[in-house]
Amino acid sequence: MQAKGLAGRRAVITDAGRGLGAALAIALAEAGSSVVLCGRNPAGLSDTAAIIRERTGSEPRRVALDLADPANVEAAGRKLADGEGIDILINNGAMWLEGAKPPIPPRKCSASSTRRFLAPSC
Repeated sequence: MQAKGLAGRRAVITDAGRGLGAALAIALAEAGSSVVLCGRNPAGLSDTAAIIRERTGSEPRRVALDLADPANVEAAGRKLADGEGIDILINNGAMWLEGAKPPIPPRKCSASSTRRFLAPSC
């Protein structure tokens, strides 16, 4: 079933190879959006793409993306700058700071902050 307002939209979803990112990508595709799956795990992106293909008949685009690597984010941005535009951006990428307890020292926050705040603006 296509949701009003989502059909024909282009959605980019980070960390779309598993969990919430995959579920959102599948739901958007089922609602009629053209989805771009981004993430660090090619196998996970392929699994999500297979589900979308099976359920909708559409072929989602896949883009390798590591949000903690600014050069990789910039390269992925160039791949996405194809003139089609982006209607929906779901910045689902995050990272777990193993063993970190508040207050978290700034050096430990750097990679996590890059993923959450800086990558979508590139």
